[in-house]
Amino acid sequence: MQQYRFLLFDADETLFDFHYAEREALRAALLKSGVEYREEYQKLYSELNLSLWKQLELGKITRQELLIARFSQFFEAAGIQGDAEAARVSFQAGLAAEGRLFPGALELCRELAGEFELYLVTNGVAETQRTRLASSGLQPYLKGVFISEEIGAPKPQKEFFDAVERGIDNFVREQALIIGDSLTSDIKGGNIAGIDTCWYNPHGEASDAEIEPTYTVATYAELKELLGIADIL
Repeated sequence: MQQYRFLLFDADETLFDFHYAEREALRAALLKSGVEYREEYQKLYSELNLSLWKQLELGKITRQELLIARFSQFFEAAGIQGDAEAARVSFQAGLAAEGRLFPGALELCRELAGEFELYLVTNGVAETQRTRLASSGLQPYLKGVFISEEIGAPKPQKEFFDAVERGIDNFVREQALIIGDSLTSDIKGGNIAGIDTCWYNPHGEASDAEIEPTYTVATYAELKELLGIADIL
């Protein structure tokens, strides 16, 4: 197997439990708007939000358009009468407060940091992502953090990974591995940038014939084994 030096980790749904953070932030935003939280609201919001992020990845909308549209579209689709902008602000604050990691993520990074250079490569709002990171306990194990808002381009665009390359001393693409849960963001981004990829697929989702990961793992233990770390969690 290729010997790697640089591990480029996605954040949400790879290390961070984003679905939990999103649910709790949405619950708080709705309650502040005087709306009782419902599970169907969560499903609807998540679907709309994911669709908008896909459009952003394809360059069809801007980040600002996404931030404005996701709550206005959600309120309209759910038939909610309220201030979508106030809900957006409340949601963003709630999301920033949630730095919950998946079980084993902190231990994984602590162990890998002894053998590799670890970096976070994430789409999202910079202030939100950095606040979540600060409360997660991951920072001591990361050599750097790259956020799409600060770079000015989202994954999977080549410009994002060009900025990563410029931001890492002595970076060699052949010695780098992107690790993430999104085929269209992380894996496609690696394909475009010419960087090996590892698809973190714990839910056994269907693959895409047009997007080819170099490796696929379902657990952190499998990732450690792939990287040659013998002490499996």
